[in-house]
Amino acid sequence: MKEMKADILHRIKQNKANPKPLPDYAAFGYDFDPREKFTEVMEAVGGKVLHQKGKINAAQLANLFGEGISIYSGVEDFSSTLDVSSLSPKDLPPIEVVILPVQLAVAENGACYLDESVLPHRVLPFICQHLIFVLEAKSIVGNMHEALEKIDLSQQGFSVFIAGPSKTADIEQALVIGAQGARSLTVFIRQ
Repeated sequence: MKEMKADILHRIKQNKANPKPLPDYAAFGYDFDPREKFTEVMEAVGGKVLHQKGKINAAQLANLFGEGISIYSGVEDFSSTLDVSSLSPKDLPPIEVVILPVQLAVAENGACYLDESVLPHRVLPFICQHLIFVLEAKSIVGNMHEALEKIDLSQQGFSVFIAGPSKTADIEQALVIGAQGARSLTVFIRQ
């Protein structure tokens, strides 16, 4: 058995492919407008994109989700109806809407990036019913290569890319939106 294993490993070593240099990622390029592509992809994965010139206001949220809902806001535009900073994650109450600023977004896959600097609790984007991201239009990049160039992972303890609301098609291949996380994702893009 031992000889057989050594023989297999020896043959693998003999048949190793010659390494080839990786392509320059700049050569991948893209031929789309990142803002338009981001909107197209985000809507394709179940999210909603709204273009915003001013601050988010209560009327907009009431229009989207109704009145009297619990809201955690991590943006200056809008005040929270809940103070979650003194609570432990296991003591968080049900939260209808979480509003978070997004550092950047990726057009090719509709992914929005946020790190723990904007999260009082890491679970917030995953336990709410509705998630809202606020994004500066100039922060949309074309592809993941550009995104990873802008992110300093050595400075982050936790960060995540989120594209669209939670969804699964595990059972009978029927798409279910909001199966394990937020039922909706709305991205406000500020011009």
